[in-house]
Amino acid sequence: MLKKEVAVQLMRHLVEHDWHGYSQVSRWGDGEGTCDISIGGKVYKLEQGDRDCSSAVISAYQAAGINCGGATYTGNMRKCMTGTGNFKWHPMSSGFTAQAGDVYLNEADHTAMCLSAVPDMLMQFSISETGGIDGAEGDQTGEESNIRSYYNYPWDGILECVNKESVGSSASVVAKPKVSSKVEMREQTGGDNQRFYIEDAGNGCVRLRNKSLGLYLDIPNGNAKNDSVLQLYKKNSTDAQLWRVVYKVHGLAQYALLEPKLAPRKYVSVEGNGINGKTKVKLWDDLKNSKQKFWIKQADDGAYVFVHTYSLKAITAV
Repeated sequence: MLKKEVAVQLMRHLVEHDWHGYSQVSRWGDGEGTCDISIGGKVYKLEQGDRDCSSAVISAYQAAGINCGGATYTGNMRKCMTGTGNFKWHPMSSGFTAQAGDVYLNEADHTAMCLSAVPDMLMQFSISETGGIDGAEGDQTGEESNIRSYYNYPWDGILECVNKESVGSSASVVAKPKVSSKVEMREQTGGDNQRFYIEDAGNGCVRLRNKSLGLYLDIPNGNAKNDSVLQLYKKNSTDAQLWRVVYKVHGLAQYALLEPKLAPRKYVSVEGNGINGKTKVKLWDDLKNSKQKFWIKQADDGAYVFVHTYSLKAITAV
């Protein structure tokens, strides 16, 4: 049996089992255990809980033993997955016909996995029971995830799985959700990896949750000193994830400083004013200059993009 065929069956489990609903908040599962799926005499493990369109496809392939190259959302699936050599990109204009396991992709918004070419069917995670991005765990309506006939989303192209490996003798592979990620300043793309939800944490503090990964802006180990490089990390109850948004006005322009609760009068600072590519995001004392100034732009989904006022780059999950 090919690993690609295993991925198809794992994806089918995700869309058919009512333990798995749609969520962008807990999109890698609930972290409380695994579903054990027997395929061809072997047991494969998938995290219990919800998915969204991209995390479902990625989870199925990773659990089947096919590397997706660190892909986390629709905006980096093409680059990451083709970079492994396990997938080949076909623009829709090429006329390529998807086979079971191949991935339909709209790089801005949506993805689905082909279940079969004849009849032409696909599998996808669509929307929560609330009509939004999150709801109760599990499929409350029977349609949060679904199998349906092919439709044109529209798709940008198809990721063909060209991996021909057969299932080996190893027992199983667990697709684990990411618990941490780097953040850097990158050119603005409008992608989910640059969008953050601002969550009220009380006492004038907020948490900043990245839309793509569901992880939070975090000071590693709570070490809030000058030159500490920030990260994204899974939600915890420590002050390392608590921030104050301090608004300032210069002339007619308003900007914001991001101040950690752990270190008053230190602020999020952009290394080298963001001139170079892949610039680090750090903490530093109040510099009273543009390195620490951000515009907070509201996106169309209730999330926000933190744009550096000098370089015009955005805080980005990488």
